[in-house]
Amino acid sequence: MRKPLLLLSLPAVLLLLAFSFKKASNDDLIMRIALQLQKFYTLYPQQSIYLHQDKTLYSLGETIWFKAYTSQSTTDSLSKVLYADLVGPDNKVRLSRKLKLQNGMAHGDFYLPDTLSEGLYQLRAYTNWMRNFDPQYFFTRELNIASPSLTEAKASISFQTHASAAGDSIITSLQFYKHPFEPLKNLKLKTQLVLDGKRGKSGSLETDAQGIARLPLFFSNAQSGTVKDALLVVQSDDKSNPFQRSYRLQVGQPALDLQFFPEGGQLVAGISSRVGFKAVEISGKGQQVAGTVHDQQGNMVMDFKSEHLGMGAFTFIPEPGKTYTAQIKLPNGRTASYKLPEAKPEGVVLQVAQHSEHTVNFRIEHNFKAQVANAPMYMIAHAADSLIFAVRASTDKPVLESAIPASRFPVGLIHFTLFSADGKALSERLAFVNHPPQLQLNITTDKAMYGKRQKVTMQFEARDASGTPVVGNFSLAVRDALIDQNQQPYENNIYTQLYLQGELRGNIEQPAYYFDKKQPQARRHLDLLLLTQGWRRFDWGNLLQDKLQAAPHLPEESLSFSGRVEKELGKKTPQKSNLTLIFTPNTAPKEAELTLPNLVMAETNPDGSFRFVGLDFEDTLKVFIQARTPKGSNNQLIHLDRMTAPAPSFQALEGATLSPDQISAYRRRMSDWAKADRQHRLTTGAIQLKQVDITAKKQEFSNDHRIYFKENADARIELDKLTVVYPNVLQYLAGRVAGVHVTGSGNETSVMIRGDGPLFVLDGMRVSLETVNMLSPEDIEAIEVLKGANAAIYGSSSAGGVIALFTKRGNPNYNYANQKAPGTINFKLAGYNKPSEFYSPRYDVPQDRHNLPDYRSTLHWQPNVTTDARGKATVSFFTSDVITEFVAVCEGVARQGIVGATSYRFSSETRIQP
Repeated sequence: MRKPLLLLSLPAVLLLLAFSFKKASNDDLIMRIALQLQKFYTLYPQQSIYLHQDKTLYSLGETIWFKAYTSQSTTDSLSKVLYADLVGPDNKVRLSRKLKLQNGMAHGDFYLPDTLSEGLYQLRAYTNWMRNFDPQYFFTRELNIASPSLTEAKASISFQTHASAAGDSIITSLQFYKHPFEPLKNLKLKTQLVLDGKRGKSGSLETDAQGIARLPLFFSNAQSGTVKDALLVVQSDDKSNPFQRSYRLQVGQPALDLQFFPEGGQLVAGISSRVGFKAVEISGKGQQVAGTVHDQQGNMVMDFKSEHLGMGAFTFIPEPGKTYTAQIKLPNGRTASYKLPEAKPEGVVLQVAQHSEHTVNFRIEHNFKAQVANAPMYMIAHAADSLIFAVRASTDKPVLESAIPASRFPVGLIHFTLFSADGKALSERLAFVNHPPQLQLNITTDKAMYGKRQKVTMQFEARDASGTPVVGNFSLAVRDALIDQNQQPYENNIYTQLYLQGELRGNIEQPAYYFDKKQPQARRHLDLLLLTQGWRRFDWGNLLQDKLQAAPHLPEESLSFSGRVEKELGKKTPQKSNLTLIFTPNTAPKEAELTLPNLVMAETNPDGSFRFVGLDFEDTLKVFIQARTPKGSNNQLIHLDRMTAPAPSFQALEGATLSPDQISAYRRRMSDWAKADRQHRLTTGAIQLKQVDITAKKQEFSNDHRIYFKENADARIELDKLTVVYPNVLQYLAGRVAGVHVTGSGNETSVMIRGDGPLFVLDGMRVSLETVNMLSPEDIEAIEVLKGANAAIYGSSSAGGVIALFTKRGNPNYNYANQKAPGTINFKLAGYNKPSEFYSPRYDVPQDRHNLPDYRSTLHWQPNVTTDARGKATVSFFTSDVITEFVAVCEGVARQGIVGATSYRFSSETRIQP
C-alpha cells in the first residue's frame, strides 16, 4: 500500500545518472519540475479505495456485504467519510451508504429489496476529496443481480450492430423463457424507445416458437451524433406472464473499437516505433483481432495479431509523407478500417522496456534539425508522490541508449517523461518495475470435508514478504463455489486495485493476471497494458505554468453541513448574522450518552456563509437554526448548500450479463434460499398479514384539494403512522408501492413509476420535483399514488402517474404554531449508516429457527479478522444444508501498509452439484 506523502528536499529526491547522459545538477528546468511535482502531490495527495465483497452474483432479497480499504490506512490523512453507491442498469443511483473510515477502513452492506429489477449493476465507492479528480479513479465493480423466482418470465438479450454511411442499425434479439429455460412462445410485447429521457418510437412484438422476438432499429448519423442515452423499454402484454425491463442501447458506437498507441505518444517519420493496440467489443471486453497495415496507396506494410485480451504491439518505420490504415475482419465477415496516428515529420521517440527483473532499458531517438539538435532534452521519472531521477540528455547524437539497474527504482508503476529545453513534454511512457511486496496469507481448516451444519474452524496466518509474522486487519468471505463458476477469471483484489487498477484510467480486464507468477507471459502482457492504458493525474503544461486545478470538494474529517444567510426583504444580499443551533438526536440516546440536545452559538462569515464540522452520529440528527442580525432582526433567509452525488457514468450492457444457462443453477439454489429466508423472517418477528377488513371510517380532510375520488388512489401513505423517519419525503415511497422506484438521496431523490417520471401535485397545485425535494417530511400529512387510468384525470402530463402530497396545512386540524418562524430553518441531517450484523447460525446451541432449511450462498462474512503478534487468527462458523464446495476469500492490510489476498476451498460432503 502506498505510503503517506513525504516532503523531501530536492537533493534527496534527484538521482543524477551518468551513462551516456550529462549531469544536470544546476539546471533550472529540473529544479522547477521537481518543485512543481512536489507542490502538486502536497496540495493534491491521492486517495484510492477498494471494496472487498462477499461475492459478485446476488439474488433479490440478499445482502451485499463489503469492507472498504483506502490507500491512506496508516495515517487517515485524507477524507474519513466514505460514500458507496449501487448504480442500476439505467445509470441511476438506486442505493447509497455513508460510512465512517477508521484507520482507513469501514464496513457496510446493501439489502437488495424486491423492488429492484434484475440486471447488471455497478458498485462504486469514493470520498468527497476524490471528487476533485477524474471519476475513472473511483472504485467500481460490476454485479449481477437476479430474481430468485422460478415462475417469473425472464429474458436474455443480444445485439447485432451495423454501421453504414447513413447511420447505425441495431437488431435487438430478446429470448423469453421460464425456469428451467422453457421458451415463452407467442408472448405479446410492447416496446418503447426513450432517447435522452424523451419518448420516441413505440411498437408491438410477439415471440416465436423459440421464445425469440427481434426488433430492428435504425439511427441516422444525425441521431447517433446527438443521442447520449438510448433506452429500450420492453413490457409484456400478457397478465399471466408480467415482465417489464429497460435495456441500454449503444448508439453511435462501433461494434468493435480498435485504437493504436505509439510508444512515447507519437509516430515520427523515419524512426522505428513500437505501436501498441487494443481492440474492445461493444461490451467493453477485449476482443482478439488480426489484420494488416496499408499505406495510402493500398500497399500492405505488415500484418499484426493481438496477444492478450485484444492487446498487442508491432514495430515499423513510418515513411515521410505517408499515412497508414489498419484493416481487420469483423465477426460478421465485413472488413473494417482504422486510421493509425499520423507520423510527425520531426520529433523524438522514447522507448522504455524492462527486459528482465534486473534492468530497465531506455532508447531515445530523434530526427531534429541541426539548429534544434544542439538544445538538450531532459528525462525525469517519478513514482507515486516522489521524483525518482532527472537527467540531461545531449541531442548531438540521434540515438541514446542506456540500461539502469531496476534496484534504483521503487517497485511499482513508474512514469517517464521526456522534456524539451523549454519545458515542453515531448514523450511519455509508463513502466512497471518488479512487483511490490505482498502479504503471504495462508488459510487452513480443521477438516478437508464437512457434513451438513457442521462446525468449521478456520486458521489464518499472515507473514510479510520475508516470512516474518505480521499483525493485520482482514475481511473474510466464505461463499458457495457455484457462484465462482460465473465469475470472470483473475478478478480485481486489494493488491491489484491499490497498485494497478487505482492508478490507471478506465477498466482493466483480469487485473490479477498480471501478478500471477505462474503465467510466463504476464510481465510482457503487463507492458502491453501500460502501452495502451491511460494515466492522467495532471497535465505537465499546466503544472509547470502553475495552473493547478481548483479543488472545490474538501477532505471530510467528519460529518458536516454548510449554507449561507441573506436578507429576506428588499435586495437579497449576503449578511453577517448570529446563529443559534440546536441539535436533537432522532432517537433517544442512552443515559450515559445524554449529550444532546446541544445548544451552539456561532457567527457567520462576513459574506453570510457558515460551515459546521465535527459531527459524528448514526441515523439522523434534527437540526434547528435561528439567524439574527447583530441588532436582533429576524429579517433573514437561511439557505443550505446541497450535497449532490457525482453523476454515474455506468453503461450497463445487458448482453454482458450472465446467460440463462449460466445463471440457471444459481437461480434454483436461490429459489430454495428465498423460501427458507421467508420462513426465517416469520420466526424472527416479521408478521405475514392476512386479509384485513377495515370497518372504522378513516378521517379525511374537509378540504383535501383532490380532483379525483379518494377511492381511486392506488396507494396512500400516512407519514405520522410510520415509525421510520426519512430526511426526504419521497423516500417514504421506497419499497411500499408496487411499480414505484425511488433513487438517489437528499435533494437528488427522484421517482419513476413503471419507468416514467410522475406528475407531482401539492395540495392540488402542480409542482416540480425540486419543490418536492425541498419539503420537510414533518409538514406532510399523507402521500397518494395514482397509476395508469386512475391518473388520466390530470391529462397527458400524467402519463407517468401522479404523486399527490397533502400538507398538514391543508388539514383544518393543522396547528399553525408549528409553522417556521422568520429567520429559522429546521431539517434532518443524515448520519452514518450503521452496518447490519451478518447472521451466522450456531447449530451447537438449540434454537427453534434451526428447524428451518438453510440454503445460504454466503456461508460466512466477517469484516474484521485481526491477526496477533504471531500473525495468526481463528474463525469458526457452520456449514449449511447445501452439498457443495465452498470458497473462502481473505483480503486485508498489515500494520506496515502491506496488502494481500488469498483464497481457499473446502467441501461439504461431496463436490459441486448445481
